[in-house]
Formats: sequence, C-alpha cells, structure tokens
Amino acid sequence: MDDNVPLRIRLSRYRCFFDAHDVELELERGKCVAIVGKNNTGKSALMRFFFEMRNILQGFSNGTWQNEVEGVAVALDTQSPYLHAVHGQYGIGDAVQLFPNQDGEMPLSFSFEYGDIKCEFLISKKADGYVIKKRCSQMGQSLNTMLQELFRDTLYIGAHRNLINQSGGRYYDLSVGVAFVTEWNGLKNGTDIEKANLAHRAEELVADILGWDSISINMSSDGTQLFVSTKGKRFALSELGAGVSELIVSLITAAIKRPSWIFIDEPESHLHPALQLKFLTALEQLARYGVVFTTHSIGLARAAADSIFAMQQDDHGRSQLRRIESARNYSELLGELQFSQFHELGFEKILLCEGVTEVKTLRQILRLWRMDSAVMLVPLGGSALIDPKRIDELSEFGRFGARIYVLVDSERSSVDKVNLHRQKFVTECDRLFGDGHAIQTERRAMENYFPQSAIRTAMKSEKYQELGAFEDSRTHEPFWGKNQNWRIAAELRKEDISGTDLGRFFDTIACG
Repeated sequence: MDDNVPLRIRLSRYRCFFDAHDVELELERGKCVAIVGKNNTGKSALMRFFFEMRNILQGFSNGTWQNEVEGVAVALDTQSPYLHAVHGQYGIGDAVQLFPNQDGEMPLSFSFEYGDIKCEFLISKKADGYVIKKRCSQMGQSLNTMLQELFRDTLYIGAHRNLINQSGGRYYDLSVGVAFVTEWNGLKNGTDIEKANLAHRAEELVADILGWDSISINMSSDGTQLFVSTKGKRFALSELGAGVSELIVSLITAAIKRPSWIFIDEPESHLHPALQLKFLTALEQLARYGVVFTTHSIGLARAAADSIFAMQQDDHGRSQLRRIESARNYSELLGELQFSQFHELGFEKILLCEGVTEVKTLRQILRLWRMDSAVMLVPLGGSALIDPKRIDELSEFGRFGARIYVLVDSERSSVDKVNLHRQKFVTECDRLFGDGHAIQTERRAMENYFPQSAIRTAMKSEKYQELGAFEDSRTHEPFWGKNQNWRIAAELRKEDISGTDLGRFFDTIACG
C-alpha cells in the first residue's frame, strides 16, 4: 500500500450490512482507526470480515468476471478444514451465517477501492457449494499486492477472550493455553537466535507497559503454564488476572509475528483503564501498517486513534457506519471525552495540540519524560480552533480539574517570521492556564526537530534527510509523510530535544 493512498473497503451485503446502508471503512498506512458503538451494532462483524474472508482474498488474482473460480469455491464449503475450524470454534454453524439475514439466496457483496483501481466480489450459495465472482477495473499487480498485504499477514484478536482458561489450541489468530506455553518456550529457549532475541524484545515491551524494570517469562516444569518473574517474585500467568494475561499473550504474538495490520475487538476488555492506552500504543508500534480497534470508550478512541467511525443501527436494526468529524467546538469535544473516562484512564494533565498527527508524535516524546500515562493529549482539529477569538471556550477545560497545557506549530519560515494570529492565541492561553503553559514551536513544526539518526532508524533508509529548522516539509524531497512522524519520535533520545524549546516545555509539564 502507498503511504498516502487510502484503501476503501465497502461491505454492502455481509452479515448485518445491507444494500440500503452499505458500510465503508477507510484504512491508510501509519494510521490507527477506532470504531465506537453500542453492543450488537455490527462492530465485531466488521472486524471478523478480515478473518473470515482471509483464506479467499489472500489467494485472489486479477481478472474479469468469471462463472466460477477454480479451487476457491471449495473454501466456503462447510467441509473445508479452514472453515470447519471457524464453524466449530467460533460459533459459525454454516457459512450461510455470513450472508445477510442468513439468506443464502442473497449473494455476499463487497468491494475494494485503491486509488483508481476498484475490485468487486460476489459470493453465491449453490446447491453443491459456493461460487465466487469478481470484477476489477484494471489488471496488474498493485491490487493483488494490496489484498495480499491486507489479508495475508494480519493479526485478528477477537472479543470475549479468556485466554488463560483455554486448554489449548487457537483462538482466532492467537495460540492459547498449553499451545501458547509450548510455542513461547520454543521461541525463547530454542536454538534459533533470532527468535530468542524476539522473545527477549517481547519481554522488554511487556515490562515497559506494566511499569516494571524487567521481567522473565518461563514455562513451568510440567509444560502446562507460564510463570512471570520480576524483582525476585514469581507469578503464574493466571495470577496476574485475565486482562494482564490477555495483554501479554497479544503483545508477544504481535512482537513475534510483526503483522501488517492488527484488528482487535475491545482492547479495554478486562484491562485497567490506566493500561488501555499503553496497550494500544504498543500494538501500533508492532504493526507494520496500522491498528483497527472497536471500543465502547470514546475517551480511549479520542486518545489513541487518528480517525474514528461510529457504528449505529437504524429503526429496522440495520447497521451503518459513519465517520465522526472533528469537533466543531470545545463544548462538543468535552462532551465526547467525558469526565469519568478522563480520570479512569489515569490522566492528571491535559495537553492540547494541533491535530491527530501531533497526538501520536507527542505521546512518544512524553514517554521520554515518563509522562505518557499522566498527560491526556487532545487534538484541536487544526487551525479551526486555534483562534484567539474563541479563547473563552477553552475555559471549559477547567471542568476537568487538571492542569492544562497548549502546544502548537509556529509554521514560521524564518526566525523573524512570526505568525501573529497564533502568537496571540498562545498569549491568551498563557493568560488563561498559567505562565509558561502554552507555546508555539520555535522551529516550523514537529518534524523539524527530528535528527538524522532517528529518521534513519525509524524509516530504515538513508534516502530521508533531516529538515532545516524552518524548512517546509511540503517542499522537502523525499519526505516521509506526517503520518510517519510518530515512528521517528519513537526513536528519539531525550537528549535529542532536551536542550530545545520543546524539551524545556516538557520539563515545565513534568514539574507542574
């Protein structure tokens, strides 16, 4: 997938999705997507599409309409080993349950749009099995590659997971129970050095999430369970509780597999609110392209996602997906965040920043000051709300009972070129929230602070060069794209920015 080309996935006849309200989801590399909604609105059905259709679509080849695709029709037969496991283990009694209203006479219908390429699929139930038809607007390898990336290497983590009480086998894409214990032991203590290093990296990641200096995860002598050791204490995985156990199994699987996309239902399930955002952030670091998650928490969605979609049902119970647009005013934004969720997620301070790209980038920098769990990042939605005339609305944030800080880009083209409109906004924020609580960057934007070493490590290429202090990224060739800023920020060392105005600002937040 091209970094700047979105992939549009449309389901018009699949499970609870009908022609009248077709569902369109947009994915883009480097971005995290949240789907919020009440129970039984179709969130999980949308997520399971990427698991249930994987066996068909990863083997897709370009072409025109065909009466039947040889070998693929069998994949939807209930005797297929692939779907037989899906039926028996995940509650699908027959593949016809994938059809709207379980009506096999109505073909499944879904499509993909990628740039100027569009591909449509129809799956029909016949007396002797299932028939797949497809139509593509273009021939070529790019669409085939796109679908391969989307379905071959993804990781699906289903809802209602109780992984520590599973006797063994698999739960969707996760090994569970004894199977996971055996797999982990083979990785950590096997002869493959690369896999052993991956296992060690996974332990470091889990320790970082849980706030421990280090941990060691080892198989019991009888091979039936895992023990977690830290600071001279040892715990059975089951003793850590369902939420932490699920976090460990999910993170270890993602660290080893390094999937293209991670699809996870309700990451907050069984997990303390203070760990939910850390869990999602870690999954983002492990996914090569991005994360898609469902949630009931709009606060978690606001804190973690680049884009948010809402799943709803009409009066007839038909599901529909709608994008949640950027807040038009501060009151609306505050209403979505909710007071209880602010405190439950463990936040003590609020940092208002420019947009969702800055949220992900600043979260990585906050980790260097060990403040990522204490500071809630709230995007202002770009220039629309960075307006000194709307400063009175900002006072509403005081209802949270937290210290408020504001950071916006200066967008200056030279040291003496100051954006007076933004400067006045920052001055008013300083007056409202306290001296030193608001700044505009001395350099043009966040990407102008990245050193060459961090860029090279994150992008794994020598072709990208650091920007000058006031250089416009839009004219810098080649530019990695703003949606990759957070990956570079994750490679920063504290000393890279501690001597800059940004570093001094984070010192202020830490001491506030």
